[in-house]
Amino acid sequence: MMTEALKNNGGFNFIDGGSGVKVDFWVMGNSDFDLSRIKRDVFRKIFGEIVCFSSPEDLILIKLLWAEGSPSTRQIEYAQSILKISGKKLDKNYLKLWTEKLGVLEFLNETIDKNKPN
Repeated sequence: MMTEALKNNGGFNFIDGGSGVKVDFWVMGNSDFDLSRIKRDVFRKIFGEIVCFSSPEDLILIKLLWAEGSPSTRQIEYAQSILKISGKKLDKNYLKLWTEKLGVLEFLNETIDKNKPN
């Protein structure tokens, strides 16, 4: 999976056999979106090491892009969980801008609608 992701600027994951912790990796390209994502990286110290993460907004956008090409609802569910966790802290203008540019605004609206309380 890693070799294929490197060839195609795709993604892959690693699952630790002992703990079951899953980490997703995305190979960066040179698109405007990829360059924007790099500027918005979030750095955290974990076990004494600085680790780089995608911003919650960019995670949502990545999940929506993956959902576009998948019959599974899993990516939408992941995006929904990020929305629930980050909620009011999200940069909604950034999300709107990039969902329009990436052509996934419909997926974002669907995700938001499913998160609204009944």
